[in-house]
Formats: sequence, structure tokens, C-alpha cells
Amino acid sequence: MFTVFSTRDGRPHKHSVKALQIIWNHFPQFGAHNTIHIDDLGRNFALNPNQGLKISAFKDAHTPQAMADRELDKVSRYMVHLANTHRDFTNVNHKDWKHVVRRLPPPQ
Repeated sequence: MFTVFSTRDGRPHKHSVKALQIIWNHFPQFGAHNTIHIDDLGRNFALNPNQGLKISAFKDAHTPQAMADRELDKVSRYMVHLANTHRDFTNVNHKDWKHVVRRLPPPQ
């Protein structure tokens, strides 16, 4: 990650971003067509907005609520669905990924 500067509410704002292009430059088998960036902070997608899949933050791992968290299960189902239905991820809108998962058949 590296730091970028933008404006939020008319004031300068500093935050970090992840540049997938660095990975793609070193590993040509990967690119926008087959990469999904999963993160709980949407601002981390600033350099790769079409590859971003926003998830809920996982906090307080020792709590009963965290123990009951099943988001990773849902993300894995979505990723398998994507891999089986799309050769190119660049035109897939991941904003409603949870709705897609709800419509998938139950895991076997």
C-alpha cells in the first residue's frame, strides 16, 4: 500500500491505496480480467474501482458475534460463481454480490 492525497468535505485527506497494477506488472498471468480485490474499506479500491468487492470488517474475533460470522463462506461462494460464469471480471459489478449469493443454490 502507499499513501495518496485527495479532498474530502473540502479538506485535504490522506489515505492508503492498493495498486493491483504492481502485481499485474510482475505476474502477467494476472490482470483486471481475473483479479478481485476484497477489502472492508472502499477507499482502498481508489486505483482499481472495478476490481473491488467490499465486505464487512471482521472485528473482535473472540466474541460470539464474530464466531457466528459467515461472510467468508459467502465470499467464497461468490468467487466460485464468478470463476464458473465469467471469463473476464472487468464488466462485473460487485456491489450487489450478497444478493447474487442469496440466489445461488445451497452448497452441497
